[in-house]
Amino acid sequence: MKKKTILFMMLIITSRVINASEPIDSKVVYVGVNSNGEVFIQLSETIKEEKCEGSLILLRSDSAIKDKVLSLAITAFTTGKIIRIKTSGCLRSKPSMLPDSSNWGYFYIK
Repeated sequence: MKKKTILFMMLIITSRVINASEPIDSKVVYVGVNSNGEVFIQLSETIKEEKCEGSLILLRSDSAIKDKVLSLAITAFTTGKIIRIKTSGCLRSKPSMLPDSSNWGYFYIK
């Protein structure tokens, strides 16, 4: 029974790792906020997030990191600096950074 449990746990962990998007380096093409309070960031490169590959990032209006990421994106846009981003999940078929302790997303200026 222990072997089956260990095998099952390994499959779950492996599937989580395989499903995570890879970090990318990109430039911010434009950034804004829609009438729902969601932040959107258009990148020059495509993020290969499972089930929602694309170059437009959406952040939920109730996201704890929304204002911080918006500030970084505006700074990257105005300075022309490259950012590194790793998304974690999808929001309305667009890559996003959803809170998930097993698959952290991040956004920083290089």
